[in-house]
Amino acid sequence: MQNVSPLEESFRTSAQELMAQTDVKGVLCMDERGQPFFHDGTLTENSAAILSQLVQISSSINTNPDSPTPIITLMSANSKVIVARNTSIIVAVHRSLPSATPEIHENGDDQDDDSIHS
Repeated sequence: MQNVSPLEESFRTSAQELMAQTDVKGVLCMDERGQPFFHDGTLTENSAAILSQLVQISSSINTNPDSPTPIITLMSANSKVIVARNTSIIVAVHRSLPSATPEIHENGDDQDDDSIHS
């Protein structure tokens, strides 16, 4: 069994708690060099290197040292991947987006709340 630091164990526990949420499809935790130490679901260790590079590139674009580390969001029609760095650990979470189902109003109309009613 691999010896892990208390920090890595803490991230593993948090990642497992995230995976328990119904909209979470995958979690990947890695160090800033792109070495994965936890993955589950749709995000595999093969994604670690490219996600780490995206975080490094986005951080280099940010020239203000007082601003927070950028958060990267990759979106598709039905899901998104959010990637963020917390000190030397990078975390990626793959989430399902809520389905766009029309609301049914009391009168039976399936119009959006943003629509104009005459």
